Amino acid sequence: MKSIVIVAFLSIIITIGGISPVFASSQLEV
Repeated sequence: MKSIVIVAFLSIIITIGGISPVFASSQLEV
């Protein structure tokens, strides 16, 4: 059960880490 929570937590971090740079670059472009 804990392993599932850890994997989900890591996937969320990776998702945020992947979206943040894109959001920042889009802000810089505008």
